[in-house]
Amino acid sequence: MKRSLLLLAFSLFISAAFAEGYKIKITSDSAASVPAKIKGWQNMIAYMLDSVATDGRGSITFEADTFLPGGLYVLTVGNRGAEFFISDKKNQNFSIHLTKDGAIYTNSPENEANRKYQKQVQIFSKKADSLRALAEKASPMQIAILENEFKKLQQESTNFAKDIIEKNKGTLLATFLKIYAFQPNPPMTLSQEAVQEYMRQHFFDSFDFNDPRILNTEVPNRKLDEYMYYFLHNQPDSVKEKYITLLFQKASVNKRVYNEIVLYVFRRYEGLDTPLRSEEMLRFVGQNYMLKGVVTNDAQRFRVEESIKRVSLNMIGEKVADLQLTKIDTTPMSLYDALKGEINLLMFFNPGCHACQETMNLISPMLKEYPKVNVVAIYPDEDFELLKSYSDNMPKGWIVLEDYHRTGEVRRKYDLFAIPLMYLVDKNKVLIMKDVNAEKLEDYLRKNGR
Repeated sequence: MKRSLLLLAFSLFISAAFAEGYKIKITSDSAASVPAKIKGWQNMIAYMLDSVATDGRGSITFEADTFLPGGLYVLTVGNRGAEFFISDKKNQNFSIHLTKDGAIYTNSPENEANRKYQKQVQIFSKKADSLRALAEKASPMQIAILENEFKKLQQESTNFAKDIIEKNKGTLLATFLKIYAFQPNPPMTLSQEAVQEYMRQHFFDSFDFNDPRILNTEVPNRKLDEYMYYFLHNQPDSVKEKYITLLFQKASVNKRVYNEIVLYVFRRYEGLDTPLRSEEMLRFVGQNYMLKGVVTNDAQRFRVEESIKRVSLNMIGEKVADLQLTKIDTTPMSLYDALKGEINLLMFFNPGCHACQETMNLISPMLKEYPKVNVVAIYPDEDFELLKSYSDNMPKGWIVLEDYHRTGEVRRKYDLFAIPLMYLVDKNKVLIMKDVNAEKLEDYLRKNGR
């Protein structure tokens, strides 16, 4: 009998263990049936966790027999604004009630604390806005009083954040608050240039790189984009290299965090759809960090090496690669023979490309003001009949070349990551500027094209 009871207890324990998983009950004031989604992040990459529809009473339960990894998640229900919530392994069963005034959490102390903090931040923000409004109309004496009030408010806000962090020590919420509540605050006496330098040095002071849970959130993505765009983007490559190196040094306290941070930065400099794209920085990060310990397999190493090789074609300050091409009438002409101007605009285009036509329409009137500029337009593809039928639409005076013999030489020797793509080349065939747009072209010609 004893043995049977023991076996029964053991089987119940095993069943309970395997039944563990997450269960998140969502309710709302709305009675409509609307789509509901939960999105999460894993290693700084967003993914869809689940997508269902609420019932006629505006409620739904997201559940599975697996643990919800610790991290940040975003819930969207119908047309409501996004609700961000935190998950940890200790608390996998809780509820969220959505109201017009925000979310109410039950059985989730970490999210309840976060909601409390967010509400208080709104109160602090309103008070700060009121003080700023008063300062705009205040006398010098009144401004001194208002500045003192502002300092008190900042201290009150800091103390409140510290209290939340202390009461939630070791949680992901505490990590978040350290990042956002204690951001670097440069002295007001600094010049704008000095403020930028201060931020480059101290931007990540409150970021806990030793907490890998942060990778399952969008926080590192947002902070890295902010840092790279606002404090590094318009700086010389030497400055970018210095502070990207400093960033990686700070991240190196945790190998997993370091690897993901380096990979993210590499992708941002490689990306085609971002203003952060930089061939010089891609090479720097790829050669000095990706290929020195971050890549984990041969396929990844090959991809990184190919990216570096591709962006190393036709580097600024060096002669561009020559090409053996033909005119539309199939008369042979090398690229070097075509680059005969003091300043040469080299454009890779496609007749069927709407963006190409837009670019031509934009720059053609501008170029009439700069007779020193010689334009060479290269069609790298194989629909020669299309090119011939389009030739009358090409601006007058442009040299149009094609790879009539289909050698593939254009794409082998030039990194055509997008069409249209424009280069500026000097009279010695040396590359001045890569990936030129109309704004950059006009700025350069205004200074050098007369």
